[in-house]
Amino acid sequence: MSEDKWSKSILISGGIVFFVTILIYFIGCRNIIKVPMVLLSLLFIILAEVVTFLITAKTKKDVLRSSVITALSLYLLSTIVLALVFVNILMVFLTLYIIINIVLMGITGIALIILNNFADRVNESNNRTLAAEGIMIECESRIQSYMNNNEYSEHKEELNKIYENIKYSDISSECDMEGSLLQKIEGISENKEKLPEYLKEISFLIKERNIKVKSMKKGSI
Repeated sequence: MSEDKWSKSILISGGIVFFVTILIYFIGCRNIIKVPMVLLSLLFIILAEVVTFLITAKTKKDVLRSSVITALSLYLLSTIVLALVFVNILMVFLTLYIIINIVLMGITGIALIILNNFADRVNESNNRTLAAEGIMIECESRIQSYMNNNEYSEHKEELNKIYENIKYSDISSECDMEGSLLQKIEGISENKEKLPEYLKEISFLIKERNIKVKSMKKGSI
């Protein structure tokens, strides 16, 4: 489902729920305006519904969506349960009811902020990994172009080893060395006079990157 269709379907569902809520209240309690607890419970439930459906509709990040829906659903459900309990059993405790709802809103807000920060970190990490993967593919392509260039035929064996090392490197992680490696490979054409030594430096840089990636993965386990 596209993002626009997702948002529209959520907002339409929210509108239906909003209408049903008001209908149930006015059918169930004719003097709703004259009973503060009932009126407040209606306002808090409507507020919870509006927050739930609006934020859900605007949540675009896939990594965040299910968690946000869970948090907001719990908030809405808690608001409804509170309304049922206080309206039917604890009607005289108006101030307590207001305080509990405010605390509940605060907790939900904090939870959403934490979830959003977590999603941002995950997306940032994914974007860095994708960028690193693109750089490594570019490195592989550049080395292959040198291999196919007759000007570097004397060094084809060394270039092939570098190509194989890059090809079978782990590109599912990034370690901030990919840019340096690409820059080093781009400098091959400018270091023809000392190319054997320069290619050894590239091979060493690839090995260093592989070691660093493995070390990072072991540390994250």
